[in-house]
Amino acid sequence: MHAEASYPVSVTINGAVRERHPDVRVRGFAVSGLLAAAPRLDIPSPEDVAQAAATRFPPGAEVIEDPILRGWREAFRQSGLRPSRYRSSVEALVRRVVRGEDVLTATPVVRLYCALSVIHVSPLGAYDLDRLGPTLDLIAEVDATSRTQSFVLLTRVRAATRSARLTREILADMGVSLLEAQIPLRESLATSFGTIPSGDNPYRVVLDELMTKELAA
Repeated sequence: MHAEASYPVSVTINGAVRERHPDVRVRGFAVSGLLAAAPRLDIPSPEDVAQAAATRFPPGAEVIEDPILRGWREAFRQSGLRPSRYRSSVEALVRRVVRGEDVLTATPVVRLYCALSVIHVSPLGAYDLDRLGPTLDLIAEVDATSRTQSFVLLTRVRAATRSARLTREILADMGVSLLEAQIPLRESLATSFGTIPSGDNPYRVVLDELMTKELAA
């Protein structure tokens, strides 16, 4: 994918992933003026989304038997993850709607692609290139005179498990700078879709660690 925008972005698929899943495809496009157009977006209503889900997944139907979701579950399984514990974003959305819950967020664009993700049973996402681009430019500018630090934050982690421990060990062996803080595997976080989940906010711990590293630098 190559987005023709003020900040072009190229996306490549890891060679090992492509070798294991040769039929994998990534598609994308760039749009401008979206912020101004957001109030006029034709977003499917919660009723339309629920109807689409009910048509594809009638009462009694098993979500995991859907051929598309089954494919994603198999991909997760081949990656060493248990599909019953680690679900793709589209499966999490579908399950939420099938349970009778709405997919509502304060951001119109997020509401739009979440609704379309359920209707078409396809994982979707969006990135603000106008914000991403200047950030990358600033990093490059600062890095030219003062080496910047980068850290990896592990998310959707099941604490005190073998997989969590091995992940840290492998990344450490690769020389990756890992934050001690991590984001736990929690449904309220996985299905917040751009909103701040209620209860404890694990990202506050991440910020505290980053601030500590900044002061120590």
